[in-house]
Amino acid sequence: MSDGQEEMPRGQTALERIVLHAVQAVTVAGIIGGYLAVSDLRTSNAVLQVEVKGLSDRLEDFRDLVDDRYTARQAQRDIKPLIERVADHEARIRTIEKGTRRNP
Repeated sequence: MSDGQEEMPRGQTALERIVLHAVQAVTVAGIIGGYLAVSDLRTSNAVLQVEVKGLSDRLEDFRDLVDDRYTARQAQRDIKPLIERVADHEARIRTIEKGTRRNP
């Protein structure tokens, strides 16, 4: 440089341009791929929300149907006093029968 030659800006070689274009292409492909993945996720999320809403509605309908049913537990609760009364009447009848057998 001391001998009067100025340093010229170095231009890109063909290999550098190819590598630069490849890096740019990979970057653009990555951005497009990311966008498509996010778009697919949004679509999948919307579909899942609709399906969950439908299942939730069906579950609510099922609960309404089940709530209207007369269950075995309710039947046992309702019949228990009747069974107790029948047992009491049987005991009374046995007492009366024992008394009538002794006094013919």
